[in-house]
Amino acid sequence: MRTEELEKWLAARIAKEIGLDASSIDAKAPLLNYMMNGFQSWRIVPELEKQVGRSLPGSILYHRPTISELAKYLNPRNAERRQPARVSIFAEA
Repeated sequence: MRTEELEKWLAARIAKEIGLDASSIDAKAPLLNYMMNGFQSWRIVPELEKQVGRSLPGSILYHRPTISELAKYLNPRNAERRQPARVSIFAEA
């Protein structure tokens, strides 16, 4: 799923969960602005996993500050940027 599609899906799903119209959700606004409780977030994650096709931690909605940042992070095209850098502590001989 493309980043823009995922942003729209997340906005619509969050809006549904908190009882707002999807058009009132700003993808660049902090997720904390929408005052979701842990239970609401927890209900979204399994559906989000289906959208991105992989397992996610239950706290994923708190790992990124905005819908936009979360969608970019979850986009498979950005996977190589998510990988931690591997640094050898041993000097090469």
